[in-house]
Amino acid sequence: MATGTLANGALGRVTTLITAAASIVALLVALIAFFVKIANLETAVGSLQARADRIEAAMDAGTQRNSKTREDVVALQRDIIETESQLCAQDTVRNLTHAADLRVMAMLWRKAFAEEFPVSNTFYPQIGRCQMPQPRSP
Repeated sequence: MATGTLANGALGRVTTLITAAASIVALLVALIAFFVKIANLETAVGSLQARADRIEAAMDAGTQRNSKTREDVVALQRDIIETESQLCAQDTVRNLTHAADLRVMAMLWRKAFAEEFPVSNTFYPQIGRCQMPQPRSP
């Protein structure tokens, strides 16, 4: 009966064992692929977290630079207002001195020449913006 071929029962068992072994190997390959995929995902998550941290640090640095720039602009505006105030004060003093000199000269002219002093060429310049600066609305 068994002349070089396996009996039907033994052939069925060998086929079952080969199928089971192939299934186990396929399952192991799938598990290995799954663990490799998990390791790749963990690496990707780590690199994305590092990138997010770098972006957040860059945004914080940008915010600090912006606030420093705003502070510098406010300081410059304050200094400009102070300079303009000083220019306006100098204009006022200079113009008052010139007006007083013209009054003295007009009085002396009238005594010397018995006529009015010609003051039609009088000009009082304003170098600075002498109005109070209006605050900006936000």
